[in-house]
Amino acid sequence: DAQMVVYGGSFEKFNPANNASEGAGTNFVADGYNVVSSGDWYSVYAPAESVALAADAVAYGKITVNNGVFDGGNNTVTVPENPTSDAILSPVGDVTIQNVTIDGLGYKSNGKALRGIYPCAGGNYVIKNTTVKGVTYAINVNTTAPATLAVEDSALYGWISYGDSTTASFEGVTFGKDAKTNYGHLKPYTSTTFTGCTFENGYEIDFEEIGEGEVLTFVNCKVGDVVLTAENVADYLTSVDPANSADVWAQANFN
Repeated sequence: DAQMVVYGGSFEKFNPANNASEGAGTNFVADGYNVVSSGDWYSVYAPAESVALAADAVAYGKITVNNGVFDGGNNTVTVPENPTSDAILSPVGDVTIQNVTIDGLGYKSNGKALRGIYPCAGGNYVIKNTTVKGVTYAINVNTTAPATLAVEDSALYGWISYGDSTTASFEGVTFGKDAKTNYGHLKPYTSTTFTGCTFENGYEIDFEEIGEGEVLTFVNCKVGDVVLTAENVADYLTSVDPANSADVWAQANFN
C-alpha cells in the first residue's frame, strides 16, 4: 500500500494529522512536525521552524518550537475538547514565546493534566505579552538540565512549577487562579525574582518547596491593591502552616 508522509504545506479543509476519511486519528504528518489550523486551513510546520500565527488557531497535538520564536500575532491558540497531547506549546532550547493567548477552552481534564507551556529540555525560555488560561499548568518546566525562564508583561492562570535547575524571573506578570480548572498556585524550587507583579486574592505560593539557601525576591509587588511586604505576606501568599512560617519568610526578600 502507498503511504504519504507530510513535511510541510497548507491544506484547505484537510487535516493531515487526522484524516477522518481513512479512519479517525489517521496521521500522515512526519514525526515531530506540528499542525496548526486557522479557519479551513491546516498548516504543517517543521519542529525547528519559528511559528507566526496570522489568525486564531487550534493546536492538534503539541506545537514544538526548537531554538526559534513562537509569535502569536495577538491571536489565540486553543485545543479540541479532548486534546491528544498533554501540552499545547512545547518549546525546546532557546525559544521566545510572545503575543499570544493560550486557552484550554473546551478542555476536559478526565483526570489528565494539560499544560499551556511545557519546556522539557534545557534552554533559555522567554515569554512576553502572553496569557495562559483554561489549563492545569500555565507553565511547567520539566527538566533536570539547566534552564532559564523569564516571563514579562503576561498573565498566568493555573499551576506553575519548575525544578531547582531552573533560574526564574517574572516582571509585570499577573498571577491568578484559573476560573475553569480552579488551580492557582506556584511551586518554586529555586531562587526567583518577582518585579512589579500582581497576585490575585486567593493565589498561593508554596514556600515549603524552596530549596535550602534559595531566596524569593519581591520588588514592588501587590496582592490585589495591597503592596506585598514582609509584615503582611503571611496573610496572603502562603500554603504553609503559619506556626512554621518564620523560617519560610526568612527566605523571602521584599523591596
